[in-house]
Amino acid sequence: MFLCPHCNKPGITLIRKLFLGPALPATCKSCHKKVGVPYLSTFLACTPIIIAIFVYDYFDTFLLKGIILLSAYIIMTIITIKWVPLIPK
Repeated sequence: MFLCPHCNKPGITLIRKLFLGPALPATCKSCHKKVGVPYLSTFLACTPIIIAIFVYDYFDTFLLKGIILLSAYIIMTIITIKWVPLIPK
């Protein structure tokens, strides 16, 4: 669980943080206030997917394309978990 920026108690689950967006806030399970993520951090976390989309056509085999997309998704997930902050909404 991640700490809520309102009450500093664990109130946001891992799955919920992964699906948070600037326009899609979550509700803290402890204080029931809205929590979101900043626009810029979300965009930066999506950068690996954007890069993967641009280099996707340069690979011929389906296996390499799958590895590129899966790697980008894993990197995006790690960035979101570690470096995308939760902010009060």
